[in-house]
Amino acid sequence: MKYKMYLGCFFMVLVLSFINIYLLIPSLMKIFPIADVSTKVLIGWDNAIERFMLMVILGPFVETLVFIFAPIKILEDKMNVYSIGLISCVVFSLTHFYSLQYVFLSFFTGVYLFASFLLFKKKYSINIAFFSVSMIHLLNNLYHFILK
Repeated sequence: MKYKMYLGCFFMVLVLSFINIYLLIPSLMKIFPIADVSTKVLIGWDNAIERFMLMVILGPFVETLVFIFAPIKILEDKMNVYSIGLISCVVFSLTHFYSLQYVFLSFFTGVYLFASFLLFKKKYSINIAFFSVSMIHLLNNLYHFILK
C-alpha cells in the first residue's frame, strides 16, 4: 500500500514540474521578459560540473530547506502560513537578483514552490513535502541548465 503513496507522490511531482516548466514560467517570462542569461553568468563559474552540482543538485535542496521547510517548522505556531509564504517568497526572490525581471520571476516561482509544499504537506507529510518540492525545483533547474 505504501508504494501507491510514493507512486502518487511521484506522479504529482511530474505534473507540478510540467506545469511549472511549460506553463507557469513561459507565461511569466512574457510578462517579465529576461535577457538571455547563461547559467555561467548566473552563478559565475566556468566549470560546468561545478555549475551543475550547485544549480541542479545542491541548490534546490538547500533553498527548499532554507526558504520553505525551516520557516514553516519554526514559524507555523507563531504566524499564519500565508504570511510565512509571503516573507519566504520575497526573500527567495531577492537571492535571485540577477535582474529586476528575474526577481519577479523568482517570486512567482517561489509562490508556486511554497504552494506545492503546502499541498504535499497536507496530503502526505512535511518530510515528503520537502523532498517533493526539492525535486520539482531540481527538475526546473535541470531544464534551464540544459537549455543554457
